[in-house]
Amino acid sequence: MKNLLRAALVAAALSPLAPAQIVVGTGGDLQAAIDAAPSGSIIEIQSDETFAGPLTFAASPAKDLSLVAGDGYAPVIDGGTDRAIIVELSAKSTRFKGLTLTSTASSWSIQMVSPPLVAGELQELVVDDCHLDSGLYVVHTGAGRVDLTLRDSTVENYSMSVTAINGELNADVRDTTIEDLLLYGSGIGDLDVMVRDSTITDRINTYAENGELDLELLRCRVEGPVIFGLYATALLPSGTLRAESTVFDGKLVSSTATGVLLEGTTGPGGLGLELIQCTVVDWGTGIRLPVLPTGTAGVLLRNTLLARNTTDLA
Repeated sequence: MKNLLRAALVAAALSPLAPAQIVVGTGGDLQAAIDAAPSGSIIEIQSDETFAGPLTFAASPAKDLSLVAGDGYAPVIDGGTDRAIIVELSAKSTRFKGLTLTSTASSWSIQMVSPPLVAGELQELVVDDCHLDSGLYVVHTGAGRVDLTLRDSTVENYSMSVTAINGELNADVRDTTIEDLLLYGSGIGDLDVMVRDSTITDRINTYAENGELDLELLRCRVEGPVIFGLYATALLPSGTLRAESTVFDGKLVSSTATGVLLEGTTGPGGLGLELIQCTVVDWGTGIRLPVLPTGTAGVLLRNTLLARNTTDLA
């Protein structure tokens, strides 16, 4: 039986469907490994070395690739005055795990850039157990869909900035600490962001022109102000901020700041707020609703505590 099992494992490893395992050690050329790797490859770094960036995952040829730290290793990708990693949109999947991504200038740890996708294409970006000390920047300018997954990670300094222009962008964030969360929708973009069991240490700022923007916070802690804004141009945007079992804590912020601010120029039904079993505490103003030219925002507060605010609701 053991021989049969061993034979089956060997056969599986040799199957053309099995992903290629490429090992890069100290002194290795990561960019060369990325360029040469066939689609479906897992590039494993077995080194604690600091590798020079930027590393580019090119759109052509489009490939599914994973770049991961080997067990027990803690590699660093340093972009210097540039980005650490550049991912070109390519209708494929790119995954990172166990990496520290840094730069010494006002750049990004990971930046996803054009060329844009076309209708029906899907691009996936997965960041797992990584430390990004210079932020994450994702821009989707075309049609098609981009799925972003961020889990068990830390995003510092230049924030997590996610933009959807015309296409659909879904972000799933779990068990992650983020300094700033910046969300922007434009054109007919559809931006849907779910954040679970995470901490935002500075602020959340959203800005949507037309299109649709929805943000959901589940079991999170927000230690800075939240601005949820929709601003109509040619079309009426719509969006809802939903939070459940989330704490909005203002004790580390100016005593005059607002915890949750809704603002915009859209009409009735366009801008919504739902807080369920949440706590809004230690703000100048706990929640501030917009004064809209054609109506007021849809608001649901259920089992939500507003405490130690100078003004709870304005």
